[in-house]
Amino acid sequence: MMLQYRQQYERGDPLGLIQAMRHAIMWSLPVPDWASEHALKAIEFYYTENGGAPGRGKTGSLRAKAKRDRIDRWRHRAADRELAMRQYGIIGGSKEAAFQRASDSLKHTPAQGEPRQIKRSYAKVEKSFKQNSDQ
Repeated sequence: MMLQYRQQYERGDPLGLIQAMRHAIMWSLPVPDWASEHALKAIEFYYTENGGAPGRGKTGSLRAKAKRDRIDRWRHRAADRELAMRQYGIIGGSKEAAFQRASDSLKHTPAQGEPRQIKRSYAKVEKSFKQNSDQ
């Protein structure tokens, strides 16, 4: 059936790709190589371009959630760098001072925020790392 779906898709019918993905998911089969790149692009497009529910916060759109996730990761990288410099004695001070330096380094970027916001983003990303490592 996957061969038929591929031929259908190669003839210009996108339903072949959709059917191949549906079939793979429904029967717990691997996604065919020919379909994986196209399917990933379609999923990414949907995720970043779909308006979803208007608003912010937990009811925000997929685009807004993706943006918040990117900002959290950006903040995490800045805070992680500052905390590592503190840990290895390159720069002294408290953890709070490290979050302040991370906040200062992110000024005038989309990820700018107060030290408490940087700390919150750092904790959120760390929690997701822990959950992923436990699985």
